[in-house]
Amino acid sequence: MTITASHTAPRTPSLHRVGQVFSKITWAALAVLAVLVVGLAAAQASGVLTLDRILTGSMEPTLLTGDYVLSRGPSGHDLHRGAIIAYSNPAAYDGLRITHRVHSVTTGRAVMQGDHNPGPDPYRIAESDVRGVIVGHIGGFGARIVEQFVVTPQWRTDLGSLIHDHDTAAVPALLGGAPWGLVAALVLMALTALLDRFVLRPRGE
Repeated sequence: MTITASHTAPRTPSLHRVGQVFSKITWAALAVLAVLVVGLAAAQASGVLTLDRILTGSMEPTLLTGDYVLSRGPSGHDLHRGAIIAYSNPAAYDGLRITHRVHSVTTGRAVMQGDHNPGPDPYRIAESDVRGVIVGHIGGFGARIVEQFVVTPQWRTDLGSLIHDHDTAAVPALLGGAPWGLVAALVLMALTALLDRFVLRPRGE
């Protein structure tokens, strides 16, 4: 009697290894994204942190146009040389909220200056002018994530109008403004990770 053993050829190990590495990177990226979005939204909603977008290049190269800065509320003792402060006063820049660095402090008032500006701001600020102290900033791809998922962009307003008010007039704006490329990339990453987990991984592993 002849005994034969049947077996299934193992899947290509090199392909699995590539998928395994990509899977780990994918889930780590998705976890970081989730923590970033949820954490920033919660911090903003609770008032612990304020999120502002940099609109000019006055603080380059430290802060670039389009970056987002995170600031805590004023403590009453924030004017220290080198600190980056968000301030506003009717006598300076028509009361707009300005984010510049403390250049010097004399008798309780601070000279402010943007890192990229050739001279100081036209008004010396007091502690009462401080609106926030910059504790961090988000630039590059992170800023685009914040812009699309945290700060309530127009596409979210359009989606809300479509869902709650059945306003079909919002559809063209939604189709043109939603971050479809980013959503597609995240979906593709998740699908690739699932493919490795359930298809490419050798049996018994």
